Amino acid sequence: MLWPESKHHEPDILLSIGSAFDSSVPPPPIATNTDQRGITLFAKRMLKFVNTVIEDSTNGQRAWKSFVEKLAIDKGDQDRQRKYVRLNPDLAKTGTGLPKFDDVERMDQLSEHVNVSYLPSVSAELRVVADTLVASLFYFEESFFKVNADEDVTVEGRQRTQMR
Repeated sequence: MLWPESKHHEPDILLSIGSAFDSSVPPPPIATNTDQRGITLFAKRMLKFVNTVIEDSTNGQRAWKSFVEKLAIDKGDQDRQRKYVRLNPDLAKTGTGLPKFDDVERMDQLSEHVNVSYLPSVSAELRVVADTLVASLFYFEESFFKVNADEDVTVEGRQRTQMR
């Protein structure tokens, strides 16, 4: 919406920040009870529908996975893969599980896990994300580009304040 002329271009980076998930929890089973009829069947189907909507709207990890799958990025296309980043602590290894939304007593424990276990494990990725975010704030107009025999690249140009 900001730059309509760029709507068909890949982003510099698309960063999704999650609030933690637990990969050890399997998806809910799909019930197939066909011997019920009438209002009981209708009520169960409505309850299942509501639960599915709530689960889908609160499961950002599943939504992210679905989004990335729709992009159909080749496994070997690391440049394109680096443009789509999700930072989301997996609580499966903690043995504590994912706290309920209103379980404020567990927030300190979650914060401790993120600070001690998660952030150090993704510090290099965080540095790349931070550098990419800062770099994406600027526009560069290239005026000279050269690759020498040692494959060193020289690029000259000027910083612009807006996109052309």
